[in-house]
Amino acid sequence: MSTTITLNAAELERVLVNGALFAAPAKDYLPALEVVRFAWDGDSLLAVATNRYVLSMEQVAYDGNGNTEGRDEFSIGVSDAKRVVSLLKALRSPQFPVAVKYDSEAAKVTFMIDGDTMIVTTEHGNFPDWRKLVPVAEAVDSIMLGAQWLALFAKVKADRGAPVKFTFNGVNKPVGVQIGEAFKAIVVPIRNAR
Repeated sequence: MSTTITLNAAELERVLVNGALFAAPAKDYLPALEVVRFAWDGDSLLAVATNRYVLSMEQVAYDGNGNTEGRDEFSIGVSDAKRVVSLLKALRSPQFPVAVKYDSEAAKVTFMIDGDTMIVTTEHGNFPDWRKLVPVAEAVDSIMLGAQWLALFAKVKADRGAPVKFTFNGVNKPVGVQIGEAFKAIVVPIRNAR
């Protein structure tokens, strides 16, 4: 089963760059987490990544021409995401439409960008069941957050001046982070995190 969607080049670049920030690094030897995961939430496309300590999730608009067939979740490796980003940066117009075709039987994604085609594999192992972590309750407490996580959030591409919201729901519980309207993350607290 396959499906093709069209994304705005600037939005695709943003979600790939942001997802790559929060994917597990290759040195951790976790191939299933060294990816940007694409999933569906109703009519929205989500780009999800995790390094086991932070889960990022960004919503992006797309045009699927009403096609809901074959909308399975798929992952692309960080190295492939960076190759796609380099093609997207070469475009003259950030509003340029980019077609993304996912073929679940072949386990491949094809990116069609201004006459260039890039095909990447989607076989990286089982991505964790991240949806259970997404609901984060309202803030009632405070928690210590390591500076390395704040440094990562400072690199997130978002609209200039986008507000940053931290949601704390108690000690030793996940911390919710929202930057602008589209980007969300969850930071899993670790004892003695520095």
